[in-house]
Amino acid sequence: MRKTRKYNRKIKKKLRKTIRKKRELADISCGRMNKSIKQKTVTIGIMTAPWLTNVKDSLITSYMASSYVKWLESSGALIVPIEFDLPKPKMLGFLRQLNGIVLIGGGVDNVKTHNLNQFLSYQDSLYYVLNYAIYQNKANNYFPVWCTCMSFEMAAIFFAENIRLKKQEELSKYLTSAGDIGEDYLYWTNKKSKIKNVFTKKQRIAQKKYPSIFMAHCYAIAVNSKLGKNLSKVANITATNISSGSCGKKGIKYVSAYELKEYPIYGVQFHPEKPPFEYVNDNMRVPKTTIAINTSYKMSKFFIDEAKKSSNIWIGGKNYFDFTINDYNIYNKNITKRMKHLKKETINSSARRVGDAGVYLFGPALVPLDGDILNNPWKNIIENKKSVKAKEDDDQDNP
Repeated sequence: MRKTRKYNRKIKKKLRKTIRKKRELADISCGRMNKSIKQKTVTIGIMTAPWLTNVKDSLITSYMASSYVKWLESSGALIVPIEFDLPKPKMLGFLRQLNGIVLIGGGVDNVKTHNLNQFLSYQDSLYYVLNYAIYQNKANNYFPVWCTCMSFEMAAIFFAENIRLKKQEELSKYLTSAGDIGEDYLYWTNKKSKIKNVFTKKQRIAQKKYPSIFMAHCYAIAVNSKLGKNLSKVANITATNISSGSCGKKGIKYVSAYELKEYPIYGVQFHPEKPPFEYVNDNMRVPKTTIAINTSYKMSKFFIDEAKKSSNIWIGGKNYFDFTINDYNIYNKNITKRMKHLKKETINSSARRVGDAGVYLFGPALVPLDGDILNNPWKNIIENKKSVKAKEDDDQDNP
């Protein structure tokens, strides 16, 4: 009888503890939700791009340029990095808390720098995000998506052709070898456009007259191609450019911006995040004209204003800022050159990929510098708590 009573007491104690913990978590979640609603915190996800396979580094799996983060933060967004190779249940957990997502550029189609598994995994994640956005918008929960460069091209194939590519080489069937690398001009079409409307008439004239955007692509969606024609059925082609021949064929008219007719999904072939925060990219000068800076900022502000329409609320982890970009460090060229675990022949190629603005690196472990592991930002807090607890225990033992 005594044993059963003790056993019952233990069970009751455990139940009380679990109930208490659940109530505490509920209070924290509710507090954060109220805080997010009052402050109107806009949380934007950025999906990372696969890291180079020719840089033999098992610790790094993906990356993203810091200019994407700065571009969105300049309009007041809280950034959450979404690693492209995350398991889908985890990715869904993040998506449900985001107000919008940015799908960035990268060279995942290049067979010299990326393998087939990376390409298929990236395509799978990109399609998963786009399907989630469609579902949310159909359910009357506004969820905008911004696609840049590589993701701009792959999203166009998803919406216009509705197919999954099996090889990287298959992209050449839909895209034309006609690109530009360097500063360029922005030519709006007469099609209906939300983004175009944020610019005044004077600004639109300036965008055609002075360098206002930065291009970095060797393939494009030709306006007269099969993909271009099919894309025009589901999206408004809002801007076009003519290839200069700096990378690929010259004189090809291609799509440089589109907006889906049915959903708040926007795509640009150029890089609006670069002008304010980068100076040189692929050995080409990034435009620093007044209109280039204004174009970048207004596009950022437009997307954040779109994201404010979403009803999703960011709660985070144990702390409000867990899983956000605040937990990560920017790596620049100097730091990359000090990475002892990289082989000598791969240091230069990885430093070139990093660029002058720096990148965020992601992987299964923290990246070592000069033989030492980077400090865990929470390490000192944990150690302090342990030392305080140990001191309390000593005081109890020795009154």
